[in-house]
Amino acid sequence: MPITAGVTTGTGAKGGAAGSDPGDQPDFAGTVGIGGLPSIVGIGGSDSPAGVATALVFDPPSITLVIDSAAAVKTASYSLTATFMGGDMAKVTAESLEFDRPDLASQKNGSPVVLTATGAVAGKGKLHAVYGGLEATADLEVQLVEQSVTGTIPADVLTALDGGGTSPAQDPTLTTLLYPYDKTVFALGLQSPQIMWTAPDAVNDVYRLHAEQAGYKFDLYSAATAPGHLVIPQDTWDRMTSSNGGDPLTITLFRYDATAKKAYSAASESFTIAPESLRGAIYYWTASRLNAGIGNITRIYPGVGAMPESLGTGKCMGCHSVSADGTTMVADIEGVPTAGAYRPGYGNTRPWAAFALPAATLTLQTDKYGAGPALTPDGKYVVFGNHAGDPNAAGGPIPTPLGSKNFSLAVTATGMVIPDSGLDDIVFSAAGLNLEMPSFSLDSKKLTAVEAGGSDAAHVRENVIPDLARRIVYMDFDESATKFDPTLHEVANINQFPVGNQGFGYPAFTPDNDFVAYHTGLYSTGCNPGGCGDDTPDGGEIWVSPVGGGTPVRLTAVNDPPAAKDHSANREPTFCPVKRGGYSWMVFTSMRDWGNELVDAGPNTNAKRRLWVAAIDGDIKTTDPSHPAFYLEGQENTPNMRGFWALAQCIQTPPPGEKGMMCKANFECCSGFCVEGVCVDKQTQVCAGIGDACATVGECCNAAAVSCVDKHCKVRPPPK
Repeated sequence: MPITAGVTTGTGAKGGAAGSDPGDQPDFAGTVGIGGLPSIVGIGGSDSPAGVATALVFDPPSITLVIDSAAAVKTASYSLTATFMGGDMAKVTAESLEFDRPDLASQKNGSPVVLTATGAVAGKGKLHAVYGGLEATADLEVQLVEQSVTGTIPADVLTALDGGGTSPAQDPTLTTLLYPYDKTVFALGLQSPQIMWTAPDAVNDVYRLHAEQAGYKFDLYSAATAPGHLVIPQDTWDRMTSSNGGDPLTITLFRYDATAKKAYSAASESFTIAPESLRGAIYYWTASRLNAGIGNITRIYPGVGAMPESLGTGKCMGCHSVSADGTTMVADIEGVPTAGAYRPGYGNTRPWAAFALPAATLTLQTDKYGAGPALTPDGKYVVFGNHAGDPNAAGGPIPTPLGSKNFSLAVTATGMVIPDSGLDDIVFSAAGLNLEMPSFSLDSKKLTAVEAGGSDAAHVRENVIPDLARRIVYMDFDESATKFDPTLHEVANINQFPVGNQGFGYPAFTPDNDFVAYHTGLYSTGCNPGGCGDDTPDGGEIWVSPVGGGTPVRLTAVNDPPAAKDHSANREPTFCPVKRGGYSWMVFTSMRDWGNELVDAGPNTNAKRRLWVAAIDGDIKTTDPSHPAFYLEGQENTPNMRGFWALAQCIQTPPPGEKGMMCKANFECCSGFCVEGVCVDKQTQVCAGIGDACATVGECCNAAAVSCVDKHCKVRPPPK
């Protein structure tokens, strides 16, 4: 079954045969050391005087290494050959050498130059050499072929699953996977997803899971695992995704029917691997045991072996917000009394508190009702509450404090409300309206919210449960002046949506601040007229609208997964603060099934709330920019909702002689290269090669024949 490892070489300057020893080239009389000019015997035995090199090439110009579990040829040798005035040729040693993929292979200068594959990833790299002011390049491609057999599987079954040289017939009973979804976009650094399906015979059948992309093949053979799932080993998944060069990763499932004694090709899907990781943390509300009113804020790091961490003071926590820079969290605390004007309409509890991240240290406990808070990206300011003061309070009217007629803007560190923020000056589109569910743009220049009415006086004052939602709006904000322009700009109007989508909720800006995502549904939250319990049905759809208003765009790939029962079960979108791999990454709450791990035969309910992630095209047009979502693995098996993404810093390359932080994969490093647990940079040439950055032509190799154009070294065209 394994493909035999070997070496494939390109044709060299003198026509070296493919598969031959790269060092077995036409005889040259000697080798020139670093910095030297030739004074050696040239081809044909005549003396070659010292002179200027006129051409420089690697021989062979390309080599392919295939590494598998049977045998591994891990080295590639290249001769660097210079041609001098008069036509003499000689092997030379590079004055400067660079291989642009240190994760793919290590380099050793000399004659020949030797590249040794690490075996950690597959891919393509380019070797650059400089000698006598000239540059030569050569290519290395490393391909990986791997397999894993779980348990004892008879040889004839393995042969049948491999097709015996032919493709097995299509499975009549198993044609699709339950999870992941076809065409899902994954990022680097994630936990290997569970591949799930409905197994026709969950006891006796045997499966082959084949994964393939350019330069990488993997086969996993295993007996059936009820009710039908396999997982690609994590180290294999990491190598595979880190090796992906942008081509599709195809997963094909083959089934050996133990009764029919026949192998079938069962199901096939393809995925896209975005070339960046989702490093950072997601903070969400674990609304466990909703019927008992118990919940806490939980943190999870998307990636391998992520374990959820419960944060806070030990009291029940709910409405929360996390700054985009990951330094600050605010959350409402149950069981702590509110005071003065800042009280909800139905009780005397849930004031907001501030925490320093990542330690989650309590830095401030206020006595001000928090409702749905929103933090500026740097965490310095918080918008909270609604309609402070109470003209109908028992014991006499409580006046409205300045700055708190509508929302309140406060300094996060002290809780001090800013009285002249401009929020008191908002003019609504009709009487009896207010703003709810606020969220700042990622550049802090705008605040979006739901404009809604209120048939319930208590809800009017808490900004969490909109009644009679009207519009999604935004206000401009100048953080340096702590001032809002009170003009409400319309992003979306409820009249733009079909019946059943009149409940707006939780608007959030995309990372470029050009669009606002939000959910629609029968109700704005899971607390509909049926209550807020675990068994309360809920649903919704996620849309995006341009900030300046216009036609809303439905995220169809997100809203409509393959199973019809899972349609329109999505809520509460938020975004990773920056685009990664060309995509915006949206984390949202969904009540859908997760393969055969989380299944509910009845209606979607609050109890099934879990966090999912979807890639959204970085450049949103007028058609659906979304891609099928994936489950955020590692989260608690509880109702989870309202995720906030905070950034993490990449690992810097340590200074020479220092160890620095350990890395496990390329995506963790600022340089993009992790070698033997340490982040490394590319080795730098003494001059810039063709295509490399430059400020002046003097920085380019072979400056006499090269120009610095648009800040990159380019070959100067010959004169006409």
